[in-house]
Amino acid sequence: MDVLTFSNAEDLMKLSGRYELLKGVICEMSPPGEKHGVTASKIGYIIGKYVYENKLGVTTAAETGYKLSSNPDTVRAPDLAFKSNERIARGGITEGYSTVMPELVVEVNSPQDSYGRVLKKLNEWFSSGVMSVIVVDPYEKNVILYESPEHYKMFEYNDLLELREILPGFTCRVGEIFEI
Repeated sequence: MDVLTFSNAEDLMKLSGRYELLKGVICEMSPPGEKHGVTASKIGYIIGKYVYENKLGVTTAAETGYKLSSNPDTVRAPDLAFKSNERIARGGITEGYSTVMPELVVEVNSPQDSYGRVLKKLNEWFSSGVMSVIVVDPYEKNVILYESPEHYKMFEYNDLLELREILPGFTCRVGEIFEI
């Protein structure tokens, strides 16, 4: 991540490219590799299909920014997010960065993601009102479901991932996420 300049969410919206804003600092992000993209697309399809078939709300794809904090501004872009109809009713679907957080965020690990970097993102998401975060590891072929930074469960390839609190009735065998 290259640091460009000190700024705010409004300045970030004017840029073209892949960026996040971390406490007022614009950070350029390199495009993810194909494995990352295929994994993010697959889990997006699986969760999105369930959300739309059951009319539960919306999912957003990678590059969709959420404004987590202000003064200094932080805008993060998860690989996937789910926002329920209830939360949509609080703030609608905005043209800019939503300050109404999704209930669920999915982050797909990249080879350069360290545990500390992932934990920092988790803390930011939970501090801003996200209820659950799924961290997908396409290299180890597992997922970790966090209900807080301290409370999590790892699911291996043959395990059944359930999201009872967020998406009642949703189940997915973890291996489906990684099958081509």
